[in-house]
Amino acid sequence: MPDLTKQCIEKAWSYLAQNPRQLDNALARHVVLEQPAEAVWAELEAYQNTDGGFAQGIEPDLRTPLTQGISTSVAFQYLRSSGAPSSLPMVQRAIAHLLETLDRKAWVWPAIDDGLDAAPHAPWWDATDLDRYIGFVFNPSTELAGYLFDHAALVPPEIRDGLAARILHSLKVDHPGPLEIYDLYPCIRLFHSPNLPAELRELLTRRLPGEISAISADNAHAMPFQVVPTPTSPGASAFSDRLAAMPSTLAATQDDSGAWRPFWNWDFVDATEWKQADQAWSAVLTANALIGLHHHRMLPG
Repeated sequence: MPDLTKQCIEKAWSYLAQNPRQLDNALARHVVLEQPAEAVWAELEAYQNTDGGFAQGIEPDLRTPLTQGISTSVAFQYLRSSGAPSSLPMVQRAIAHLLETLDRKAWVWPAIDDGLDAAPHAPWWDATDLDRYIGFVFNPSTELAGYLFDHAALVPPEIRDGLAARILHSLKVDHPGPLEIYDLYPCIRLFHSPNLPAELRELLTRRLPGEISAISADNAHAMPFQVVPTPTSPGASAFSDRLAAMPSTLAATQDDSGAWRPFWNWDFVDATEWKQADQAWSAVLTANALIGLHHHRMLPG
């Protein structure tokens, strides 16, 4: 396997600088190079709708301009990674949107709705088979709950308590066995909320290492830097071999432009929209590679 060199990293930065989607360049520069977070928030403005939620292709496989739960969860990933404070108007609008749209009987937010058909999208986001979301309890609701915990001062205590109780019940009673990877990711992101209730943190501290150990070695959707975001994340030891291989893997898969590109494709749905999505995903994946290497202290010196 080839070595990941400083030249590889320089090519990646060069690629991000010229990609039309500057959100990911701003985030990577903030996290890795300690540049101002305000650049991230300025880029995020283009993706926030007047209702406070997010869309506009922030999740590149969802091209709809209409707010979606998944899209809003993706936006909060950027807000958390950039350390956005609760006083930021963008955060306040987004939290207000979540409070308004929360189903307070089931304690969930839908991942997607019919609005996704306002523009082309990847076929796996089709709204005709919503049973695969198992009631939205994990994706996106468990992740979105974590962002309410992040900004607890903006959220009534009864809402925080209701969400915590629902997540505990889901993990202990309804879904005690191994989770599918896109249900596991929200639990991993929930764990990283600094204001996570103690009982939830204790449960996830026990549960996540086993879940991560159970991930098949050939699961291409289990991206090591997303499964184990930092060296101290739960499951780091279970994923140690895959994490150690990441520099070589990235060196072998970087393309001539300096980017890392998606392994999936939906140009058979709409070639023009996929071209834009592919370009956006390349920015996301390239930034994620740099950020993951930084967090795991793997950037070549």
